Amino acid sequence: MGQVANAVLRAFDINHVVDIGSGQGHLSRLLALCYNLNVVTIEAKEDHVSGAMNFDQQAFSTLKRLKKHIVVKGNEEEDQTLPRHLEGLLTQKSSKECLENILKNVWCQSPSDDA
Repeated sequence: MGQVANAVLRAFDINHVVDIGSGQGHLSRLLALCYNLNVVTIEAKEDHVSGAMNFDQQAFSTLKRLKKHIVVKGNEEEDQTLPRHLEGLLTQKSSKECLENILKNVWCQSPSDDA
C-alpha cells in the first residue's frame, strides 16, 4: 500500500498528505519515515492518536539504531520527519474552512512548537 501511495503521490509531485481517519497511523508512519513525505493525521479517537505517537517513537528509535549499521551512500542523511497527529472529527457537514484552518495551523508550526 505504501509503495502504491508513494508512486501516485510522486507522479503528481505531491509531498504533503492528510490521512483522515488514520487509526493508529501505520500507513502515515510508513509514508513519513520511508518515503520522506509530510504527513498529518486526523483521528477521532484519542486512544488511537496517543497509540500512533507511541508507535512513531518506537519506529523512529528502531530506524536510528538500524542506520548505525548501514553505510549511507554519499554520507547524506535524509531528514526523517514523523507524522503530526491531531485528534478531531470531520464529517460530511464539516466545512472546507475548518479543514483548511487545521492544516494551516499544523504546517505553519515547527515540530518543536507542539510541546
